[in-house]
Amino acid sequence: MAGEPAFFEIGVEDPERGRAFYGALFGWDFSPGPSGEGGSIIGTPGIPGGVGKIQALQR
Repeated sequence: MAGEPAFFEIGVEDPERGRAFYGALFGWDFSPGPSGEGGSIIGTPGIPGGVGKIQALQR
């Protein structure tokens, strides 16, 4: 079907806490991301995803 999501990404300030939160909430599994910068690939039963650190906005 056209227009279906193919991937999603969640930006968090603290990737470790993000993994703990979303893992407990949704039962997701995480594996290290390809960048080696603390991001993770999210294992879901449906759409693949990722979680990674967001950069703070400087004012």
